[in-house]
Amino acid sequence: GMDLDDDFACLGKRHRRRALRCGGGRDEARGHEERRADEGAEETVAADRANAQARHNLARTYVRFGTALSLLGKPEEATAYMEKAAAIYRELMDKDPLNRGYDSDAAALYMKLGDARWQQRDYPASFATYQKSVGLFEKKVADDAADMRALRNLATTRASVAILHAELVESTAGQT
Repeated sequence: GMDLDDDFACLGKRHRRRALRCGGGRDEARGHEERRADEGAEETVAADRANAQARHNLARTYVRFGTALSLLGKPEEATAYMEKAAAIYRELMDKDPLNRGYDSDAAALYMKLGDARWQQRDYPASFATYQKSVGLFEKKVADDAADMRALRNLATTRASVAILHAELVESTAGQT
């Protein structure tokens, strides 16, 4: 059977279509591999809590798990991992507020977390999470107006906010 590494190979770099073709019942093997990788990263962080790079790597690992789980149609599990990553990013950003790499990674995480919450139909939380992403991407663009990745992600997140807002307005229109 396939394991988590195969799932990530299947996912490629943000290729949702390919990921959707890779479905399948590999939960037990994936869960075992996921726990092993998770425990290894957590042990590294526990050995040196002050190691910002280890904490950043752990956050990135959580984001990858969350992304994979979201693409595999498991938004509740995805959200749990992404929330762990968000807590680490908030801590890293508090300790090193000038590190724009953290801002950029956190903004991308909040975009993915907004997507996962949308999948769960938790629209208010999704909206609030997208707004956090927009704020961080706006800060990034203010620092470097030529950062095409930040501009694209800002536009994508704003579009998600607009679509979600329209859905919220439509769903509450009959309730007043």
